[in-house]
Amino acid sequence: MKNKPNNPFLVWGYHSPKYFCDRELETQTIIAALQNGRNISLISPRRIGKTGLIQHVFSRVKNQNPEIRCFYLDIFSTENLYDFTLLLSKTILGNLDSFSQKIMRTITSFFTHIHPVFTYDSL
Repeated sequence: MKNKPNNPFLVWGYHSPKYFCDRELETQTIIAALQNGRNISLISPRRIGKTGLIQHVFSRVKNQNPEIRCFYLDIFSTENLYDFTLLLSKTILGNLDSFSQKIMRTITSFFTHIHPVFTYDSL
């Protein structure tokens, strides 16, 4: 669990259900749509809380069924299909790995960047 925020009136990001204010109807509507396999589009001006709402829905869904995996992608910075595919694959692979798989990937990445060099010291 994340640490308690200094200011309980969050204006950026999502901390936990405890600090998420209102929007119960929207939360239930999105969860019902997901359970029924329907698509949803959230459209509103910037900084209204779409991402926080999505994170809140993910939190609720995971609490109801811990085996469900939720993935959030901010595709605003993607410029083409390649960028999108790369972001999607990194997000999914990064979230599906177990702790031991993450450690193994980090160790493997470290050792692939090491190149042994043999030298001769005449002394």
